[in-house]
Amino acid sequence: MKHRSEPMRAARLLVGAVLVTVLFDLPFRLIELLGLIPAAGPKNMLPVLFGLLCGPVGAVGAGLGMLLAGVLVQEAALEVLVEAVAAAAAGMAAGAVWYLMPVRTRVRCKTRTDVLTVVLCIAAASLAAAAVVACVPGPLWACSAGSRAAQVGASTTVWSLLLGIPCLITATSMFGIKPAAPHGWLMRHADCDPVDLEHTVLNKTDSIAEMCDAVDMLTRTRGLEQKQGYALMSCVEELSCLILAQLPEDGRLEMQLTISDSLMVRMRYAGARYNPLAIRMQPGGPLANMDTLGILLVREMAVYAKHRYEQAVNEIRIII
Repeated sequence: MKHRSEPMRAARLLVGAVLVTVLFDLPFRLIELLGLIPAAGPKNMLPVLFGLLCGPVGAVGAGLGMLLAGVLVQEAALEVLVEAVAAAAAGMAAGAVWYLMPVRTRVRCKTRTDVLTVVLCIAAASLAAAAVVACVPGPLWACSAGSRAAQVGASTTVWSLLLGIPCLITATSMFGIKPAAPHGWLMRHADCDPVDLEHTVLNKTDSIAEMCDAVDMLTRTRGLEQKQGYALMSCVEELSCLILAQLPEDGRLEMQLTISDSLMVRMRYAGARYNPLAIRMQPGGPLANMDTLGILLVREMAVYAKHRYEQAVNEIRIII
């Protein structure tokens, strides 16, 4: 099942990268920002971002997106093709440098080492894009090879630092996106996120109480603010009660909590498909919707909430 889903996931990433690049690229082509050549502009941070998040698929998607945008505004075929190749090369260079460095995590930007590695990736991407546009013989965009290389390289560096890094932090830290990683790298490094609390909850009242005590102790030892601790406990309690009510007497709920710059809750339970996050208000007012009100509160507190059902196992992932 997992292997069958990989091509579909790659196709979705490719289509998404193409669409985002086209929508982001077209306005800057039309206004001719700062008088730069069409291959230079804020859109140059997209190949770096997609290369780091999605790997070669994202890099190719960014290149195809720029190719399509150039075709839509009827630019010269050679110029559009060179720009697309430069974008793909930049994205691939960025992703390759991260996993060639002695890092033991997927792409992220949390520590000083992470930031320095991302800056090296941006530098490599800028050099790759500049080299592609500089190596094309003859006049291109009515400027010299040195001029177009300088514009593309500088644009890639500046916009990746100004826009690319904040977008990368938002994607990996706030929304918990797990960047793509080469299979060879995964064979050498553990592909698991740090877990601060791992607990199995049985379908019994005392087991739920033990879980709440464990969560409360975790929030105290990690020094979470009262508001964060309340949000985490409310999320865990509401979901656990609803899920366990759907499980048989011997049902088990596996829970993992991770506390970093965001709070992440993972829950796994076997059985029929059941998504408590999809619950809706029922007629009858608040008294008929006590459980629903709790889930609505959880959905309001979460910045990311997703349910997945695969091989008869439900998985919920929430980031607070």
